[in-house]
Amino acid sequence: AATVQSIIYGPKIHFAEFRITPSDNWKKISRKIRLYDEAIEQAIRQFGLTSKIDKQKFFYVIHFVKQKDNYINMTHDSLLCRDASLRRKIERQTSALITLRKLDKSVSNRILGIDACGPEMDCRPEVFAVAFRRLQFYNMPVTNSALRLYESWQLKTTYHVGEDNYDIVDALRAMDEAIIYLDLKPGARFGHATLLGVPATSLRSSYILRNVLIITSTKYIEII
Repeated sequence: AATVQSIIYGPKIHFAEFRITPSDNWKKISRKIRLYDEAIEQAIRQFGLTSKIDKQKFFYVIHFVKQKDNYINMTHDSLLCRDASLRRKIERQTSALITLRKLDKSVSNRILGIDACGPEMDCRPEVFAVAFRRLQFYNMPVTNSALRLYESWQLKTTYHVGEDNYDIVDALRAMDEAIIYLDLKPGARFGHATLLGVPATSLRSSYILRNVLIITSTKYIEII
């Protein structure tokens, strides 16, 4: 209620975004959004603004969470690609979201887009490639214009990148990989991408000491 109140009585805001993390069960995602919608509608009624605003002013963005790879003690009998556990988790979450869009359009149409958040230094864009490609291009066909209200529209895409990197080259690489691997199209956006607006010379004191690049050997090998 406090969040809705601050939006209603705060600066002029046309729409407000609520960020939620996905589950690997479509019913849990649906239940979460319905609960938030009920809270929003309750707050609107509480402040007597039902004639001025409705829940359509509020929408949801699914935020996948970046995580550091935690596999250890790898042997020749259990070779996995990096971030294998997270990739499987994201795959399950993606499948749950697609099922939601097929079976519960009234809720899925409350979701406007997808994003990936969290520390990026040890989680490359490639980890989210399949999820972003599947979700942003999934769209239920409409055969009757009268049913267009119930169509699951194409999701918008944001990817947070270029915020915390080993060096400016690593940041540029991450942004380039995001465009390629996530197949970002015109209209997609980077979250922050602060290093795009920072002159490389200003990073000298932070990243370079006596012309020596401070970076892990793994990242150095990957970049070159």
